[in-house]
Amino acid sequence: RAGNIPSSDLSFSITTGKLISGGEISSVTVYVYYEWDSFTPLACLEDAISVIWDEDFIFKENSFTAKHYSFADSLTEALSQPDEQNQQGLGWYIDLQNSSAGSYGSGHFSLLPKASLQDGTTYLSQVIANYGHKKLPFQGISLSAEDFGVQIINDDASCAASSSFRHD
Repeated sequence: RAGNIPSSDLSFSITTGKLISGGEISSVTVYVYYEWDSFTPLACLEDAISVIWDEDFIFKENSFTAKHYSFADSLTEALSQPDEQNQQGLGWYIDLQNSSAGSYGSGHFSLLPKASLQDGTTYLSQVIANYGHKKLPFQGISLSAEDFGVQIINDDASCAASSSFRHD
């Protein structure tokens, strides 16, 4: 399996926000953020991010947006659809070819409950994000949409982050 990307090189985080209506969760917005801190990856080709979630939720169509910025806040890539998606996960590629130290980006999308879920404290749902980086340029990184979830294949280094929220 891949080695860890040091947090001194890559900041990677995920947060969630619940939208409550009438005491019920109407949607959950997922935010993913990454930043290569003062470090330029040696192999600046293509990285990948995958996000998986609990079976109580489904992806809200047309809610995905991702952007990648290079040094000096120059937008180098914008996506309106994930590259891979299935019932409990999605993933997208990040083109690092024109990036430099300090490049960063984010993605966000919404999840809808499959059934009525009350806001509360009884159950814990979790959303997990993975960042995969390819150190060696002769082999590509890829996303695989399995039966449930999306995973990163052929990464040399990675890091993970998770966010949790409660409901009844």
